[in-house]
Formats: sequence, C-alpha cells, structure tokens
Amino acid sequence: MSTFQDSINPLLAGAIAGQASLLCVHPMDVIRTRLQTNPQYTGVIQCATQTLKNEGASAFYKGLIAPLAAQGVYKAVMFGSVHHISNYIRQKNVQSGSPQQLSPGQLFLCGSLAGIINSFVVTPVELIRNRLIVNNNSLSNAQPVTIRSILRDVTAKNGIIPGLWTGQLSTSIRDGLGVGSFFFCNYKVTQFLKANSTLSDGTIQLIGGMAAGVGFWTVSLPLDRVKSIIQTQSAEKNSNPFQILSYIFKNEGIKGLYRGLPVGLGRGIPGGAITFYVNHKMMNYLTSKKQLKV
Repeated sequence: MSTFQDSINPLLAGAIAGQASLLCVHPMDVIRTRLQTNPQYTGVIQCATQTLKNEGASAFYKGLIAPLAAQGVYKAVMFGSVHHISNYIRQKNVQSGSPQQLSPGQLFLCGSLAGIINSFVVTPVELIRNRLIVNNNSLSNAQPVTIRSILRDVTAKNGIIPGLWTGQLSTSIRDGLGVGSFFFCNYKVTQFLKANSTLSDGTIQLIGGMAAGVGFWTVSLPLDRVKSIIQTQSAEKNSNPFQILSYIFKNEGIKGLYRGLPVGLGRGIPGGAITFYVNHKMMNYLTSKKQLKV
C-alpha cells in the first residue's frame, strides 16, 4: 500500500532535479526566446554576441528568479503526476488481466496528461520570464521592467485571469505533446540500454535524459515559438495559436516553425540529462532513507 512518503518522494525528487537543471540551462532559454520573438537576430552566435555586447553577461540570467522559484513546483507537479497517473493505470491493468508494466503508449499518455496539468503552473511563470527576457533596458531610456511592473501591467489590462495565463492553450498543447514525448523517449532509450549494454545505471539515466530532451524539443518547438510570440506581443494582436502557426508556416516554412532549434536542443539535451539523473539519484536516496527507518 502506498504511504504518504511514497507520494511525497516523487514531488521532492522532481523539484530538486528541475532546479538543478534550470541553473545550468537558463542562458539557452534567454537566447531561444530572443530568437523566437525578435527578427533582428539572425542566428544563435549573433544573438549571443549582441546580447553580451549590449547588456553584459548578466543578461543571460534575465528572468531567472521567477522560473527558478517555480521550477521546483512544476517539476514536482510533472514527476508527481506521472507517478500517480502511472500507478492508477497499473492498477487498471491488473484488474483487467493485462500486464502491470505500462506500455510505451500508456507512458506517453501519462506524460501528456502530466504536461497538460503542469502547463497551468508553467504559463504564468513563462509569461513573466519571457517579458523580462525580451526587454532590453540598455538600449532605451525606459523605466526598468521588473516582475512587479509586468504583473501590474498584465493584470491591469486583462485581470489576473486570463491575464497571467496568456498563452495557456499553446502551452497546454506544447506540454501535452512535449512531455509525453519526453517520458516516452526516456523510457525507450533506457530500456534498450539496460537490455543491450553494460553501462552503469547513472550513465543510462544521463543518456536516457538526453534522448528525452531531444524528444521534447523536436515535438514541441513550433508551439513554443507560438507561445513566446503570444506572451510577448501587445494584447491587441492575434492570440490564436493555430492562426499564428499557420502564418509562420506560410511565410517562413518549416524552418520558421523550428527557429531556435539548435538552442532548444542545446538546452534540452543537458537539461534532460541532469533532470533524469538527479531525479533518479534523489528517488534512490529517499527510498533508502525510508528503508533505514523501517
């Protein structure tokens, strides 16, 4: 029977894993968001060098506070949701006489549902982060943009709801597909390596996490660009994600939908590796602590 500690462990492990990952990859988030929302940047190197030249190294950590504070929450929600949804499906499998082990399709479903649930936590945080990232105070005499000023502006125009959840639909689709792919790719690669290699458990977790990062961004990047556009444009402009997606495809083609892909993968590969490795280590640690207490 599941105990309270069994329910809490995935939340705690996911929270620590998410924060560890974010500290390493946030500069990539800054570059990716600027590439997606500002056509003056022609590529990763040009964006990085212009940002460094005009704003200094600290610009690569713009918007860090909000996602770092929330990272623990939404990685906890994501891993916790996958844990509890997968347990529910396993119970149903047993009741129906099916194998208890989840199929790859069922794991994708668990990840998708977790991603959709998690998107409601992610959207307000990414709204604030993205508006902080695209703001460039050094090039104007405007008043500095802060978390407080963004909150004041958004809620004054649209209220708390839906103002802080601007871009919710595109985030839900992005994370539904992306997080499903995230867990699916991790599962397939780790199972293959366990069966066909002599690599250590930690190494397998790192490689599986890298595959998860590739899976997430390959599937979700078009919707991520749409979300970034919706969250950083003025409220009067088009906020229909499907129309924006269609417009980008018609005018820029597939390349436009995947603008910022090298940065997304550059962020996703190490980010996924760190997330799954730390989560795995933390779960092992928390489980061993429980066993010692028994």
